Amino acid sequence: MFLADVLYNTCLNKVIERPQARLLGVLHAAGTLETEVESRLSAIGLSMAKLAALYQLVMAGDSLPLGQLAERLSCVKSNVTQLVDRLESDGLVSREGDPSDRRSRLAVITPEANVRFNEAWRFTSKRNAISLAR
Repeated sequence: MFLADVLYNTCLNKVIERPQARLLGVLHAAGTLETEVESRLSAIGLSMAKLAALYQLVMAGDSLPLGQLAERLSCVKSNVTQLVDRLESDGLVSREGDPSDRRSRLAVITPEANVRFNEAWRFTSKRNAISLAR
């Protein structure tokens, strides 16, 4: 079975009705939405990964130890270190010592990050409402 036959037959200009077509249609829609969101985030200097990290920092009260941020993002510490490096070079996060643990470093959100996070959150919330209404 060819993917083109399952999802959409461009010659006939109609959707082929098969059980798998629903799942593939949802996956296609998700990919399209992800592309749109990534494009909008890119315009304000963010990505999905950066937005996810900022979301976790905001939800935690604007700072987290890097190990906890890795746990909340369900990724390894080395990935979070690289992500925080990028956020720090963008001026969105700073690294500070953890007052409760001298061995640990905190990722701390900056005022600029709050501005960009709020802008991204407004867009994604509005886009989510539109998607769910359909």
